[in-house]
Amino acid sequence: MVCSTCNVFPMFCQSDDVFDVLVIGGGATGAGVALDSQTRGLKTALVELDDFSSGTSSRSTKLIHGGVRYLQAAIMKADLEQYRMVKEALFERANFLEIAPHLSAPLPIMLPIYKLWQVPYYWLGIKMYDFVSGKRILRNSFYINRSKAMERFPMLKSESLKGALIYYDGSHNDARMNLAIVLTAIRHGAKCANHVKVERLLKDDQGHLKGAHVKDMISGEEWDIKAKVVVNATGPSTDTVRLMADPQTKPICAPSSGVHIVFPSNTGLLDPATSDGRVIFFLPWERMTIAGTTDAPSDVTLSPIPTDADVEFILQVIGDESCSLHRHRDFLPFLDVSGNR
Repeated sequence: MVCSTCNVFPMFCQSDDVFDVLVIGGGATGAGVALDSQTRGLKTALVELDDFSSGTSSRSTKLIHGGVRYLQAAIMKADLEQYRMVKEALFERANFLEIAPHLSAPLPIMLPIYKLWQVPYYWLGIKMYDFVSGKRILRNSFYINRSKAMERFPMLKSESLKGALIYYDGSHNDARMNLAIVLTAIRHGAKCANHVKVERLLKDDQGHLKGAHVKDMISGEEWDIKAKVVVNATGPSTDTVRLMADPQTKPICAPSSGVHIVFPSNTGLLDPATSDGRVIFFLPWERMTIAGTTDAPSDVTLSPIPTDADVEFILQVIGDESCSLHRHRDFLPFLDVSGNR
């Protein structure tokens, strides 16, 4: 990888080298192909139009999972291929957790249940998911009652809630893993650069691909990268590259969009006018939210404990803001006797 101030031309064009493999696209697939080919002894180059993992590979749901719904489909339709896919995905989940524990971790997922008949139905399905995981199971799934479910997710719709099932899958930092794979490929000798655009593909007299003409999007410099094999790993831009190779080719990619909403974790909330004129802050901290503060006289003690009245006041304000947070045990109150709460 090179920085935006570097000239990438010399890296690719020393002695007019010919690469064994040129990978177009620096997402998860392209990075994986580059690492695999380089570690197999093939001289490999990779170019990415934008930042590594700037597209689909950084916009997942951040899960590494076999897919509970895919397992359900495999059972309902007696689909052996779906089952094998789930099995393979669970195997890869275990691999991620083993080789990149700094980027992956077990994640408890709660499945709320609102109808009694769903209890045995979902329980059986989740237990089957545990069974398919085999030795690679993260933790056993379990059932919790209504009150425990509300403790875990206070904003759940409480009406008709019967309980919930907790099962485990893996959370995963997709973008950092993508970058780690690129850096590993570079460490093994691959030549990888981002912000390099493929302008056109190169062909020999027989019409066979022999590389690509590329442009450094930072410096504007252009040059040819010669390669024996060109791999198209551009995701939703697959057909764009295919058209460079054959203008008459028919599209094979059907792009789809998956929308995620991310709520800000770096923005606090201020209520400047509570019922008695005090100010309340709601501030993100360590992946949780601090709500406060109160300002009332107190005795100096070694381990001060918030009074019920203070906790009730904060909860009342929260209730006015969200109308659904109202349980003491949903919060971990603390204070500093100096007055800096």
